[in-house]
Amino acid sequence: MTALHFQGFVSPAIGAVLLILLGAVTFAGYRRETRSLDSMAAWVLPMLRTLTVITLIVVLLGPVLEFQQKIGTLGRITFIVDPSSSMRRLDEDRKVTREEEVKKLFAPDALLGDKLRSEFDVRVVEGVATETTDIAGWIRSFLSQRDTQTAEATVEDVPMETVVIFSDGQNNSGPSPFTIARDFAARGIPLVCVGVGADKEPTDLAILAVNRPDQIGLDRTMAGSVQVKVQTDQPVPLELRISTPEGDVAWRQELTQENIANGSVPFQFVLKTKWIESAKRSADLQQDIVTLGFTAELSSPTVLPELNQDNNRATFVVSAINAVPRLLMVDGRSRWEVRYLRNLFQRDSNWDLSSCIMGEGNDERTDFLLTFPKSFEELLEYDLMILGEVPDQLLDRNKQQWICDYVAAGGGLILVDGNRGELRKLAEQTLGDVIPVQWFGNQRGWPTDKWVRSETGENTAWLKLASEGISENDMWDSLPCPHAAQWVEAKQDAEVLVQAQGDMRLMPMIIQRSFGGGRVLYLATDESWRWRFKRGDEIHARFWNQLATAWMIPPMALQSTFAEFDAGKSQYAVGETIAVRAKLRDADGSPNSTATAEAIFTQDGQLTQTMPLILSDAKLGLYLGETSSLAVGEFEAGIRANGYGAELEQLRTPIHVVEPVSPESSNVARNRVLLKELAAAGNGQYFDLENSDELLIYLRPRSSGRIERTFYSLWDTYYWFLPIVGLLATEWWLRKRVGLP
Repeated sequence: MTALHFQGFVSPAIGAVLLILLGAVTFAGYRRETRSLDSMAAWVLPMLRTLTVITLIVVLLGPVLEFQQKIGTLGRITFIVDPSSSMRRLDEDRKVTREEEVKKLFAPDALLGDKLRSEFDVRVVEGVATETTDIAGWIRSFLSQRDTQTAEATVEDVPMETVVIFSDGQNNSGPSPFTIARDFAARGIPLVCVGVGADKEPTDLAILAVNRPDQIGLDRTMAGSVQVKVQTDQPVPLELRISTPEGDVAWRQELTQENIANGSVPFQFVLKTKWIESAKRSADLQQDIVTLGFTAELSSPTVLPELNQDNNRATFVVSAINAVPRLLMVDGRSRWEVRYLRNLFQRDSNWDLSSCIMGEGNDERTDFLLTFPKSFEELLEYDLMILGEVPDQLLDRNKQQWICDYVAAGGGLILVDGNRGELRKLAEQTLGDVIPVQWFGNQRGWPTDKWVRSETGENTAWLKLASEGISENDMWDSLPCPHAAQWVEAKQDAEVLVQAQGDMRLMPMIIQRSFGGGRVLYLATDESWRWRFKRGDEIHARFWNQLATAWMIPPMALQSTFAEFDAGKSQYAVGETIAVRAKLRDADGSPNSTATAEAIFTQDGQLTQTMPLILSDAKLGLYLGETSSLAVGEFEAGIRANGYGAELEQLRTPIHVVEPVSPESSNVARNRVLLKELAAAGNGQYFDLENSDELLIYLRPRSSGRIERTFYSLWDTYYWFLPIVGLLATEWWLRKRVGLP
């Protein structure tokens, strides 16, 4: 192979610029002298002088011809450089980042530069910058490319291969890399690991995450936890503080490393009325949800040598519900579950409860509703419905259709089954469309002695009932199981959250299902009141309050005469789906189902994105839309529609889009143990970056060939003077021919 290089005093790029500039100046200046000539010499003479100048500049650039000859078979080395964000950090006592330290090794005159390339086919894979470390992902990507290339080569063409990974070893994403490393060993490709970074975690105070509910109920109590990182040589006093943008301290706690369990610090405080009032956008606008901002900050009175203090604080926002949700509870009789639930929600000022007993004994209690809602519109006024055992002759098909439409329109429905089989009868009629289970004839369930949550149930927030000091599993194990339950199975599109175990069998007890725009939850027993045994309201009330809050229709954040608007949560992770809802009304208050509507997103007063809203329910004038393309930043979401003007301008709700919490900030020191184990699994070896010369010694026997290079300097040969002298002589002869001095 032959290549042309330049070794002059200036780079080829600068030389090219000089060549163009000086060539143009020379031609233009000479052309002024020959402008009076009528012959071709008027153009040829400037061209000759310009070519002479260009030739001289090329000589000054120092052209060198390189001839390469491959002898034997070169070994192949693939260097994979960790592209995660931890590689872009600056360690203590370092002048460049980890990534830059690695790249310096590949410079032409460096350890892994031209000298290594004369013996190996070297490839450097840097990858796309990521926020996590996925070693298995990099290796898998390399293998797929390698297999494609190897399949196209003959056996003789396949060289000895080695893969070298430069990483800090803080693997925090993707599958375990050890299985893939063993695959390397099976293919005869050694996996060599080079550890990058400091061995010791740097001094650092950091807030890694703030775990808090997306919405705060009417009790205005916000409870959550702050995940912190405290890395110091000696114990120091700490203070964790949560404050408002105005500087009001909402919560404060003094800490030491000893009383931080697993890096998590719980907090709880009550939202003040003045914070909610100051967050309202307009006194004329009904705001059922108010967005509040807070800042969590971890500090110490001791001066610490932190390289990065930006992670000492974190801002977050929450939504506070500012309207009392309406709850409708309908049953055919006043059974124990109904009585306890009625007392629970009636005493709670956070709920506006309406109870309806449609069967026997309904005339004995004057504080119950005597009839079911008289119209579908009246039913829509409720945010949640709890339906029990109502005889099918009292809940006709028309009312059943109302309930189906209510759920489809976004309503929340909780079904509480009992021993009389009334829900089973309703399932055979119109209401069967929404019920998420089917029954095994008239058979009842068997005795059970243990609650078992499914994987989804374990990750469902409203099913977390444990108090401080007790695990969720221990809490559920302590709850009494029902004496009677219905034997059901979940439909295909439903999901079991909780089961009860008995006689070595599992029986579904809590099943959920989506239907239209709403959700349905089925309870196979009406004996959750037994959880009150020796505990009172503690667990029973917590379960039903959390369930009702999670299952009710989310209130619209903003309401005006002509529209209602909501954009879901107030804070989203980048890439997370933002669900937008809007209801439009005509001047007479009737739903508008003929408008062309779109959601708009603005940032600093500038329109950044629009999104069409699709009519979802003509009866409600409900329009829906989703987007996941907003970048990180603070936005305002709003709505516009044809036929509306200034009356929609006030409907603006803030949205904060944030980067997801990166595990890269938790541990940043070099994980030498993992990298050594990974190299051993890949039949390779481990080296520290500081001992890269040992890596070179290890690699040399992996190649049986070499590249011989021969360089021929063109710039210092006399051949250059021949064209220069020839051009000048031709120019002199032509000048004399046309009569120029």
